[in-house]
Amino acid sequence: MSAAMPYRPDIDGLRAVAILAVVLFHARFDPFSGGYVGVDIFFVISGFLITSIVVKAIGNGNFSFIDFSERRIRRIFPALFAVVIASLIAGWFLLTPQDYEDLGASVVATALFTSNIFFNGRAGYFAPASETQPLLHTWSLAVEEQFYLIAPAALLLLLRLKPRLRIFILSAAAIASIAYACYAVSQESSSACYLLQSRAWELMIGMVLGLGIIPAVTSRSLAETLGLAGLVLIGSSIALYTTATPFPGMAAVLPCCGAALVIFSGTGHSTITSRLLALRPTVGIGKISYSFYLWHWPLFAFATYELGDALGAAERLALVATAFFLAVLTWIFIEQPARAHGLKSSTRRVFIFGFSVISLCLVLGHAIRATSGAIGRLPTNAQTFARSLNSDQKSNNSFCLDQLPGQSRGGVRCLIGSASEVAPSFVFWGDSHALAVAAQLSGVAESAKQKGAFIATGGCPPLLGLQQRRDSIFAKCVSSGGALLKLLGNPEIRDVIIMARWAVYSEASGNVGEANVNVRRFVVADDAQNRSEFARHLRETVRSIATKGRTVTLIAPVPELGFNLPSEVMKDMMRGRTRDYDLARHVFDQRQQFVMATLAELATVPNVRILYPDRILCDGVKCQTLLQGSPLYADDDHLSALGAAQLKSLFVEALTPTRPAGAPEFAE
Repeated sequence: MSAAMPYRPDIDGLRAVAILAVVLFHARFDPFSGGYVGVDIFFVISGFLITSIVVKAIGNGNFSFIDFSERRIRRIFPALFAVVIASLIAGWFLLTPQDYEDLGASVVATALFTSNIFFNGRAGYFAPASETQPLLHTWSLAVEEQFYLIAPAALLLLLRLKPRLRIFILSAAAIASIAYACYAVSQESSSACYLLQSRAWELMIGMVLGLGIIPAVTSRSLAETLGLAGLVLIGSSIALYTTATPFPGMAAVLPCCGAALVIFSGTGHSTITSRLLALRPTVGIGKISYSFYLWHWPLFAFATYELGDALGAAERLALVATAFFLAVLTWIFIEQPARAHGLKSSTRRVFIFGFSVISLCLVLGHAIRATSGAIGRLPTNAQTFARSLNSDQKSNNSFCLDQLPGQSRGGVRCLIGSASEVAPSFVFWGDSHALAVAAQLSGVAESAKQKGAFIATGGCPPLLGLQQRRDSIFAKCVSSGGALLKLLGNPEIRDVIIMARWAVYSEASGNVGEANVNVRRFVVADDAQNRSEFARHLRETVRSIATKGRTVTLIAPVPELGFNLPSEVMKDMMRGRTRDYDLARHVFDQRQQFVMATLAELATVPNVRILYPDRILCDGVKCQTLLQGSPLYADDDHLSALGAAQLKSLFVEALTPTRPAGAPEFAE
């Protein structure tokens, strides 16, 4: 397929803008708080270039799917799989078994170009911290490759249609895609970021340009204006957007339209914008942008994994420089030779190469998973610790007797406790902290021959009256309260036990040192008002339940560590280090000060009692994290099965009726 198109250095310059934005955003430099839009710029560029190449080949009558695929293999595979293998080697020495097993799974997904689907499926409250997953960035490559599978056939069909029908189909598809993206963003669904259907419209903007649907600009002054406007849109989104910006959705329109204007204005005109982008240094960065993108994220991921908060500005700048250096080497010694040699190689050899590297990655990835993260590479004590963690990691849903109707995605709604025919007498309601201890409470209920209903949704406060507003509580949390109210229609339900990670909602932040927490806010950008709104919701929730004649048992906060305990213990074992993991009591007290005051106030409400896990897990000096070397936490703030077992007496008390015999069950 001879589909060469005139070289446009300004597009390489636009690639440079995109990659620098992405890398400097990941380096956490403030002027680039919206640098993640660089990925969206890449999508527009990819849509334009691939469409231009395919359309030109179709016009010349020499388009071939085999030739198109061969070019993709030569362009994508060599550098990508060099980075994958390097990540596996680094992971062998640095990652814990669970994290290495996760890396092996992501290698399989990367090799099949489904990593966007893989990471979308793993996104959620209990997902590994995104900043420590070395191949997370391959999601965007997967989106592009999936687009490349569809685009040639779609273009062959579109070019046979009349122009008006062609425009109608493209417009309808793009509108459907952006509508889905906006919906997914409003629901806080990870699919808004990862899946092709929510990103397709960005690629289709490039397709529109490549198809020449919009007439070329004849006025030089207009071309100048459009080019500069494009740079302003891109620069504004990079500088003004933050991680709090609802994205992609409508917010992605600015950088995508900016990229489109830059490309469009430079078609047939030499503008100020195109000349700036065509400067030699800018073009040079653009040429290595693919390798730069591939290398930068694993470097940051491994460095964050190893150093955490100790990764300062100087270290981050050094990582950027290292990624740039590796990108230059990859361009010189891998990308360029692969393209040059590929042009001389037979198509058969190129496909054999592609099949071989994919097969190798599949074998390595599955082998790592089959050996539970290659546990055998660890010191003996670390192997024992890893196996104990594996045996403790049972399904959180294994204690459920029967699923309740209306189970929501990411939530748990089921019956727990006794398997006998007794009617449910209590509800256990909460977020992921409740989920972490539900099996233990279920066992206590079973011993007491009691049955209850369990409602939990990770990251959602167990509160009534939540509103479906983007700037308030996320939409998925509303249904949890509705499920409780429905259960309270059953007169057999006498007690409601509520447990949550309260400080996340009152303080709207994670614990000290915790970088990856999905924060829930009632009031944006005002901490005092947020606390006030949290307290109001909690008071109204408790009083609403208590006035219905139910006993409300609030379980106070579990200490939060701010670091993943099992992972840190494992890493220290791997590196031959020892240290104290206990949490200072004053850190817990300071973190929970407002929550504890609010709970103390609620303790005066009739039919309400407060139970305190910290009185079991902490003394006056520290909060315990290990018991005979075994972790009481599954991560940084959720109790492990062993940790939950320490609260058995608390759960016995929670399930002990406080109402005197013969007392009325319902207040009038």
